[in-house]
Amino acid sequence: MISRFLNKSADSVMLGDKSVKIPKLTPEKYKLLFERIETLPSIIVNVLAARHSGDFVATLIVGANLTLDEAVGIVAVLSDIDAEYISKNADLAEISEFIRLTLEKNDLQRALKNFRAVLGQFVTKPASPGDGKTEA
Repeated sequence: MISRFLNKSADSVMLGDKSVKIPKLTPEKYKLLFERIETLPSIIVNVLAARHSGDFVATLIVGANLTLDEAVGIVAVLSDIDAEYISKNADLAEISEFIRLTLEKNDLQRALKNFRAVLGQFVTKPASPGDGKTEA
């Protein structure tokens, strides 16, 4: 197991017995990803809302199971491998490593920064007094 981690490159990861290339997140992949993660916020809210209730442990367990299913679904979408295969063959370390390397490769913080800069070019400033416009 340790040798697998030492010998793998940052360009791929093992999911079960399959070597999977870390994907480039294209707009198509982003759309598929956003469709998969739409339930995660509600899972988090439900767990947090139940934290001071008698149902917290049960809610936490259900939330953890749902989150694990969502993580498998996300990896399946991004890796183009069947979710059932991942669920039966990949361990949590492989799944989390795949997600981490995907986030690192695609540098989402830089993408958001660039996107904000582009949007900033299109935002118009409100008219200020003395800009040449006259009121009727």
